[in-house]
Amino acid sequence: MSNAADSEEKKLSGLSKKYSKSFEFCKHNQQNFTIENVNTLSNQKEKYINDVILNKVSNASSISYISDGKNDKYNDEVNKIIFDLNNRPEIKKELIHIKEYYSKGASSKCFICESKKFPEKQFILKSIENKSNLMRCLNTANFNNQIKNEFCIQKKCRSRYVTSVSGIFQIEEKFLIFSEFEINGDLNNFKKNYLKMDKLSESMVIYFCGMILKGIEHLHKLKICHFDIKLENILINGFFNAKISDFSISMDYSNFTEYKLNSSGTQHYITPEQLENKKIKTTLMDRIDLWALGVVMYKLLYGNFPYCSKDKKLNNQQMLQEINETKLEFEQETSEDLKTFIARLLEKDIEKRIDLIEALNSPIMKTYDFLLEMKKGFSDFGKFIDVLKKESF
Repeated sequence: MSNAADSEEKKLSGLSKKYSKSFEFCKHNQQNFTIENVNTLSNQKEKYINDVILNKVSNASSISYISDGKNDKYNDEVNKIIFDLNNRPEIKKELIHIKEYYSKGASSKCFICESKKFPEKQFILKSIENKSNLMRCLNTANFNNQIKNEFCIQKKCRSRYVTSVSGIFQIEEKFLIFSEFEINGDLNNFKKNYLKMDKLSESMVIYFCGMILKGIEHLHKLKICHFDIKLENILINGFFNAKISDFSISMDYSNFTEYKLNSSGTQHYITPEQLENKKIKTTLMDRIDLWALGVVMYKLLYGNFPYCSKDKKLNNQQMLQEINETKLEFEQETSEDLKTFIARLLEKDIEKRIDLIEALNSPIMKTYDFLLEMKKGFSDFGKFIDVLKKESF
């Protein structure tokens, strides 16, 4: 590794150790939310800010927010969050600056935040209200359990390929989850705004998707199925490494031998068996996330989805029909190894689809390992990315 990169690693490691400690996640009303003491890991880089966000302090300064004028319709919501936080002495407010609105989901809104002490580190504040769309199908107890499930699943993960979670607290009917956010944003925005490319080279696709596959391996070793692997849920850090994020519909299947699937997730990434609500053996659960990885790879490579080229809204039956009636096609210049790998990820029959062990031992992962070794020769990782933009190996 280069001297510059090594120096940065030592800096991050030192800060992580300095701020490593236990901290308490507090309940703020009488609903069923337990108080937990969580020990953070000191040996994982880039976690230093997450270790201190929710420590109890007194006389903290106020949380701030400056509108960029682009999403003024969310200002009232941000100001309400800030008002609630500023009236909670349990939160270490001098660390938090709500920077901008980021995204909106079916049941949540997300804002990018940063630390005033360490402005180079960003995190996501995810605001979820149990008056949202999710409450139309969940009662309050189930809603609380789902939120706690998301937090507990992400807390179990200890991998460089998965984002860390800082904490969760509750204000009346609103849950706020703080989790890691990376400086280069999600893979979709990174592709458009940093790379300024609609289609990526084979090497670039293999480099990023090799890390996603490593993240999927970590999750399924813990018997966790993500269920929503997609470009927008892959974050890119300052070292140009990929991390899986957003565990809002993930599931711990360690206590199941069979599971009846549903169509939760993002439409163009959902598997045929999910669209059919099939019951499957949990030994096949890794193949759900592997299908989504295949969609990610195809989308990065060609700029469109494999079985439905247009971003049109379809119901489950229409989407299933599109998959069943569409033949998977590849451009002629794509290498045979990559064609074979993506085709096996996107096998419509889950029983025949490639599994995690086969995927990790594929020729594609040998190319990934080669690219990691190649990266070590660059003191400026941005130049490494520039090489990958143009070359296939």
